[in-house]
Amino acid sequence: FPSHDSLSDLMEGDVIGEEDLVLPNGKKVRVRGLSAFTRKLTYKGIVGADGVVDTSKIETRLLAYGMVKPSLNENQAEAWMKVAGFEVVDAVTSKVRELSGMYEGADKSEV
Repeated sequence: FPSHDSLSDLMEGDVIGEEDLVLPNGKKVRVRGLSAFTRKLTYKGIVGADGVVDTSKIETRLLAYGMVKPSLNENQAEAWMKVAGFEVVDAVTSKVRELSGMYEGADKSEV
């Protein structure tokens, strides 16, 4: 049985998938999967005082953390969502979820 890896070995990180994606509108972007930390940030503080989950905040963060080219901050992601078609945004957020292992059937649930 091989010896266990050290913390130093673990801190080298994992290869997180990146892919070019042609959107339904014909434009091309590059997206990546989320690390465990950015996935945690995506879901931080999404439940309001009324107990309702802010799904718009989740989508905004998936765009901000998952877009590589062009890269977006949360304000830019929100602005883009206001002018982009649903199918375009959904193509990006779906691919980020897929690359992150966040779909049904993945080992852990999203929330």
